[in-house]
Amino acid sequence: MNNNQDPRRFDNGYDPLGQPQVKRTYTPEEAGHDKHRKPVSRLSYNRRRRQRPKLNAAAVIITLIFILITGLCIFLIASGLNRPSDNKNDDPGKSPVPDETTEAVTTEDPLPYFTAELTKDQISYGELILVNSYNEYLFPEEMEGDVVNISEYKNEYYGMSSYSTSVKASKVALDAFNRLTEDCYNETGFKYLQINSCYRSREEQETLYAQYVEERGEEYAKAYVANPGESEHHTGLGIDLNVNREGAISYVESDAECEWFREKCQEYGFILRFPKDKVHMTGISHESWHYRYVGVPHAQIMEDMNFCLEEYIDYLKSYTYDGICLGYDDETGVFDMKAEEFYEAESGVMIYYVPADEGEESTDTLIPKDCTYTVSGNNVDGFIITCTK
Repeated sequence: MNNNQDPRRFDNGYDPLGQPQVKRTYTPEEAGHDKHRKPVSRLSYNRRRRQRPKLNAAAVIITLIFILITGLCIFLIASGLNRPSDNKNDDPGKSPVPDETTEAVTTEDPLPYFTAELTKDQISYGELILVNSYNEYLFPEEMEGDVVNISEYKNEYYGMSSYSTSVKASKVALDAFNRLTEDCYNETGFKYLQINSCYRSREEQETLYAQYVEERGEEYAKAYVANPGESEHHTGLGIDLNVNREGAISYVESDAECEWFREKCQEYGFILRFPKDKVHMTGISHESWHYRYVGVPHAQIMEDMNFCLEEYIDYLKSYTYDGICLGYDDETGVFDMKAEEFYEAESGVMIYYVPADEGEESTDTLIPKDCTYTVSGNNVDGFIITCTK
């Protein structure tokens, strides 16, 4: 083999292992070093590597501000997505969020009724009390405070007999009578009704009864004058009327100009208490002059169904709150209804009877909310609740 062709031979020498015998040296420029830079020892190089770089304060502040602003924006966006919309029309397919008042009422007391306590003495107080020879009037203290002097409260559309100027009446009955006579005058121009008698104490009734016995005999007194304690005049709700045209006396029943009064009085809560065809039930002979206040709409119901008060009080006992109640409106008249139906109704009247708890001083009953109501005893054995929307 020609040594000149030996591949291990190089220009810089020959090495059997193929390594050059002489290593080439490079200038600083060729090696990529700066020939003017001082050489650095490994110790100083390592020390320099361990030194921490100095922080830039302005950069740190700017970074923190950026982080805070970014976090605040994310929080506001998240809050806006979770908050219910204030605009009730955002989604017409969903129910609007209730306001505070509605939510408070619904949350705290969602029931459509409340419980009322009725005391034992209330049985003998109210517009629907039945007073006759079987049900004596007990003169409750509430009634004594309710009667007022008619002459102090009357209007100009009716008169009073000369011997009745100090007569009293129940305030609620007198207010209704004032409205009735004023409307009667506005419709017909008639203003000749006269009040002869209304409220009487037990002592006054005793005197009157004795007077009739003396003047007309006991049979007549029994037929036309109630025994003391059994007279409707004790309640202040019964009014004796006639017509007085400058001294010419006539009866409401037969006077032609009283037609409007006779046909409309029930709309104001008055009934003819002792009609001809009910003598066998009332126990009192026909009195065309005796009108009784029972309230609205009871007077109209009694007129429509041809009931005297005795019949009506007995009729109402079949209607109870937890069973069937008596419904009424001007167009339909009377009908059966459940208490649940009255909750949903927008208008109308519901009437029901509550029996008094025997031997107890009070009786609890349920009364619907969202209506006006009255409580009347029947002076027999319970109470009558009238709810109106």
